[in-house]
Amino acid sequence: MANKVKLKKINNNPQQLRQDKEEKVEVKQLLKDERTHKITGSICLLASFLLFVAFTSYLFTWEDDQDIVFQHGYKLLIGTDAKAANLLGTLGAFLSHFFIFKSFGIASYLICTFFFIIGINLFFGAKVFLYQKM
Repeated sequence: MANKVKLKKINNNPQQLRQDKEEKVEVKQLLKDERTHKITGSICLLASFLLFVAFTSYLFTWEDDQDIVFQHGYKLLIGTDAKAANLLGTLGAFLSHFFIFKSFGIASYLICTFFFIIGINLFFGAKVFLYQKM
């Protein structure tokens, strides 16, 4: 748990600060906070959009991207001079190669759908799309 310290100025000397008391932030309160839901929802929506762009771009440029990923491997994430034809660059080429070529294939678009549904539900605070049976 995180502790937050409040500081107040003393009326006599504005240069000095005295320590008041510690406020305890509980995890349950943090998880129920609306701002946490909005931030998490927007991150899920952003991830969904970026993965969708990377996967779609990989479908058209897979030959060039696959060649670069096979040559450099995980070093693409660290940084190389290699230029990928993917719209999201080397990160998009690496992620889409991993998800589409090595893992799930075209079903990787379901990951985008999952992040989109979770993001919409968290951001708007209502069950816009259902992702589980009641």
